[in-house]
Amino acid sequence: DPSWQRRGLGAQLFEAAVAHARSVGHDRLDLESDPNAEPFYAAMGCTRYAVRSSALRPGTTLPLMRLRLR
Repeated sequence: DPSWQRRGLGAQLFEAAVAHARSVGHDRLDLESDPNAEPFYAAMGCTRYAVRSSALRPGTTLPLMRLRLR
């Protein structure tokens, strides 16, 4: 919901996911991003490592993002 954007909730949820992934021993977090969300994930420290064609939106590519946890 756009009315909830830029309030820090996404960052809080992302940091909780990162903390959980670290706590169970993962060394990286990989995710498939909406193209519009790529700048958010980049700001959180993720880097794009590939793209994938969207199965739901033909002609759209989805950035595959990665965050190293160690």
